[in-house]
Amino acid sequence: MISIARNSIPRKLVLLNVVSVGTALLIISLAFAAFEVLSEKREMEEELETLAKLLGTHSSAALLFQDQDAANETLASLGAVEKIVSARLLDSGGVLFAEFLSVGSSAAPYVHRHDVPLWYVGGLCHFHQDIVADGEVVGCIYLQASTDELRDSLLQLGRIALAAIFIAAVLAILFGAKLQRAITDPLVRLAELSRRVSRDKNYSVRAPSGPEDEIGSLIEGFNMMLSGIEERDRELEEHRILLEEKVRERTEDLVLANRELVQAKEKAEAATRAKGVFLANMSHELRTPMTGIVGMSDILLDTDLDQSQRECARTIEKCADTLLSLISDILDFSKISAGKLEFEEVDFDLGLVLEDVVDVLAHRTNSKGLELICHVDQAVPLRFCGDPSRLRQILINLVTNAVKFTEHGEILVVASCDEQGPEHSMIRFRVTDSGVGIPQDRLDAIFESFSQVDASTTRQFGGTGLGLAISRQLSSLMGGEIGVESEPGKGSTFWFTAKLARQRAGSKAMPPANPAGLAGLRVLIVDDNATCRGVLTSQVESLGFRVNQAADGGGGLDMLTQAVVGGDPYALAIIDSQMPEMSGVDLCREILKRRQLQTTKLALLSSAGDPGKAGIGAGLCPSACLAKPVRFSRLRSWLISHLGDAEEALSGQGDESSAGHCQTLPAGPPLKLLVAEDNPVNQRVLQRILEKLGHETVHASNGQEAIDLVAEKSFDLILMDCQMPQIDGFEATRRLRAGGTTTAIVAITANAMAGDRALCLAAGMDDYMSKPIRPRELADILEKWGRKKKAFATRRSPEGKP
Repeated sequence: MISIARNSIPRKLVLLNVVSVGTALLIISLAFAAFEVLSEKREMEEELETLAKLLGTHSSAALLFQDQDAANETLASLGAVEKIVSARLLDSGGVLFAEFLSVGSSAAPYVHRHDVPLWYVGGLCHFHQDIVADGEVVGCIYLQASTDELRDSLLQLGRIALAAIFIAAVLAILFGAKLQRAITDPLVRLAELSRRVSRDKNYSVRAPSGPEDEIGSLIEGFNMMLSGIEERDRELEEHRILLEEKVRERTEDLVLANRELVQAKEKAEAATRAKGVFLANMSHELRTPMTGIVGMSDILLDTDLDQSQRECARTIEKCADTLLSLISDILDFSKISAGKLEFEEVDFDLGLVLEDVVDVLAHRTNSKGLELICHVDQAVPLRFCGDPSRLRQILINLVTNAVKFTEHGEILVVASCDEQGPEHSMIRFRVTDSGVGIPQDRLDAIFESFSQVDASTTRQFGGTGLGLAISRQLSSLMGGEIGVESEPGKGSTFWFTAKLARQRAGSKAMPPANPAGLAGLRVLIVDDNATCRGVLTSQVESLGFRVNQAADGGGGLDMLTQAVVGGDPYALAIIDSQMPEMSGVDLCREILKRRQLQTTKLALLSSAGDPGKAGIGAGLCPSACLAKPVRFSRLRSWLISHLGDAEEALSGQGDESSAGHCQTLPAGPPLKLLVAEDNPVNQRVLQRILEKLGHETVHASNGQEAIDLVAEKSFDLILMDCQMPQIDGFEATRRLRAGGTTTAIVAITANAMAGDRALCLAAGMDDYMSKPIRPRELADILEKWGRKKKAFATRRSPEGKP
């Protein structure tokens, strides 16, 4: 070490190159050699395992029927495999039944090791495997393979590695000696200059510029240091003058700041006045493309689709609904502030609303590996009358918020009943997650507008901070309240209540709760997640089944076996595919191997993108795999179709059928319609829907075309877009009314702000629809005005004359 330290920098660099290159090549060579050896061993082991399986398959019959000729003939096929030295076929008692020896080889002694199937000894690779037929061991196949190829490969790699290390060392010495000068020469010159400056105290000298690297930066820094010492006194004086100038500038800035505050106040007031106009324009620009998405998905669902295509189309439809609800958040906030928010009054099924929320967000939770569980307490009535979209909006806000702040674990959505009355019920919804939690000092602020737990620019989780504020307002408008319980590091529980009206007598009845003929059957639920087990147990028990639980695959297998021994076997086992130790796929395979358990039907729960693949991997048909999170309606239909009457299953799948699309909509009398719409996509959507409803349509691309067509032809109804080129829908309506047109005009517009309906009616229109257009809403409008078309024929003129 002392001799190395005294050497010059050039020698040190050459020595460093040689040692570094040699060491790196040695490590790489050793690693590559180890990898090659392991790869060839793995390849040999896989080849022996494959040969053993093939020989076992072809020799099982010979062992069963004691046909030694067939066994010898099977083993003789190994003559084409060079590395096979010998092969022996033994019967179930361990007696040699058939043998094969390669040319020029002698039989090595047979050693049967029960602990391992494969080992290396004496330059040979030994492999044995039992031969199983009909679940019983009928014999054993024993193979010996030569490892000469492995040894030759290792020697060849060693020669190549040594040659590479030698060549690399020589090249490092040759090139290092030349390249080190580019590093050492500037350093030597700089050291000489530093000694001269220290001796002469002359700080005006400068070192010549060096290469554009760290050495060049060092030289530049040395020169800058000399310049700094020389200019120190001058800079101190300039700094004093600069401070005086800054004081004067700050005084002027204060005066300007006061002026800017006044201007900012005026701009803020102008921005407040422009808020309504901006939101109206945003409503139009965002809802116009959504009309195409929603409309085309409805049209697609009205065509002949297979089950997979229909599920995809329904997913598009549900995601479009979610996107539309998110777009509406900003508009809803403005409507709530202005007190103009309106609620629908429609009949709905609370269970289906919750399941729709889970379906919409299932992909997001699955992509993060989270369990999304939905549970409706049995005491909760399901048939209500109100605004399901607002309930869905709050739930999506809360579940989306939980997904965002949860990295692992589960999210549980629960509905329970606080109060029940003959006309109303107070329903409590809880969304519990296992996320990061919320500090106590931020619990009250999170429901404020544009407020977040972490509002810094470096926050981990994004968002506008508006969803919870809107949820609080909506819950209050529905006669309830909202709150949160949380602890940092232990997750959060957001809850809200809503006062919902019970459906009137005569509403459509629910499907029967208990499937006929299935009451009392035993069902086993195997899932490592305790919450998921509890929810599934409650759902299956509500259908009249007897349910037991197991927390892992081994326990589930034991319970299935004990039930068979006890004479009360399980009719069905519902198994989670992802469990520690023994997965659900492995458990299904093990069950299928055992004859006494094959009467039990299996259902595999999977959160993968294609659940059917999990079923195939487990040895089941794809229909035996259910996607998580499991909708109660789908679970009920699946249980009926696999354990009971398929026709009854179909009767309970109302939410999965194509009902609700154009073919089941009330069409009313056929009408001749004028559609004034400038957007081509919206034109196609309206045309397809109207044709399905049996109406005749004529299209106009702007207000002027609509005026001209009305002058040429007669129409039963005019569908008028409000924003069009040349002449918009408002002006076109005013001109038509001024010209004496009495045909009913319905506004179809993307403007959905408070007051837009009044503007349309003031322009002379008779009705109003906001985009995106829903087939159901459009059918209702056409039916309504179709029945009134005779009244429009006798409508009074603008002067008040008939």
